Amino acid sequence: MVVRALDKLYLLREGTTIRSWLFTIMHNLHVNEMRRRSRALDSVLPDAAAPRAEPAGQDAAVEWSELPNALAARIDDEAGREALLAAAKTVHTQLSR
Repeated sequence: MVVRALDKLYLLREGTTIRSWLFTIMHNLHVNEMRRRSRALDSVLPDAAAPRAEPAGQDAAVEWSELPNALAARIDDEAGREALLAAAKTVHTQLSR
């Protein structure tokens, strides 16, 4: 997710909240992954299929913790940087519930 957000930072439009932008990225990644898994499971025998739900690895938590600082480093405005970090903290809080 960190790589996707940094690669697509130029698509962030004026007036868009960073929170909704990050949620959209996360949602799209999730949908793509579920579609990929569904196609992969369709080609496997039903008895041999792996469970669809998997616990999140620690890599996801590490990537998430690095995202706000990586995005903030690309923002020149101090107020914008602080707003981004606050929004990222809010998103992180909501996701951890």
